[in-house]
Amino acid sequence: MQVAEGDLPIVASHGTEIEVYKSLDPAVRVIILKALCDIRVEQEDIRNYIDNSIKHGVQLSTFRKERIGGDSNGISYWYEDDPMIGHRLYREIRKTEVTQPRKGKPRGSQVLSSTSYQWEAVATNFDEFQDVSIVESDNESLKFNAKYIIVSFCREPQNVS
Repeated sequence: MQVAEGDLPIVASHGTEIEVYKSLDPAVRVIILKALCDIRVEQEDIRNYIDNSIKHGVQLSTFRKERIGGDSNGISYWYEDDPMIGHRLYREIRKTEVTQPRKGKPRGSQVLSSTSYQWEAVATNFDEFQDVSIVESDNESLKFNAKYIIVSFCREPQNVS
């Protein structure tokens, strides 16, 4: 399994790794944490735990979130309803850069592409969800989902900020 490319941002340093990690840009730290999660979820004990939980009626969404909408520009929307942090709507912006083979390369040379992802919190409270449901996008599916989430807010007044 490959989870990263390029130089390692942290190397074994006799206990100074934590300080190096703290000094990294937050975006780099998130990428490191995601890579660690990706590696961990592939371990046999975790896969067995998830499989057994699903067999006993636990919903897959407990372990993996599903996107609630998207558009033709490569933007996906993800909803989180967590008992600790409340309702959240995130936007994932996917950008794919295609590199054409250089001139003089033999026919059939591979076209290379790299994909980057940018995540943004779109809505974290009632007012922000209302804004999304009205003006966020031409995406009717997203507007519908934001309105549905607002109804959930109304049923849970303790989460309304």
